[in-house]
Amino acid sequence: SYTTPIMDPGEIESFLRQHQLHRFPALKIKVNREMAADLVAVCHKLYRGALRIDANECWNDPDELIRLT
Repeated sequence: SYTTPIMDPGEIESFLRQHQLHRFPALKIKVNREMAADLVAVCHKLYRGALRIDANECWNDPDELIRLT
């Protein structure tokens, strides 16, 4: 698995390519509250392996997090 830093969704494609991340069976995506849904959506489109979401306690409301997924 490889862990990505929190980044703008528009930067993830070049980051995946630059670091050759398709060689890993899984990605752990660090997200913040503001860009989580967009970043996960972009990663889902670009990456074929498993995705793990690392929110680092971004959400206090479990229902809000469930709506994201």
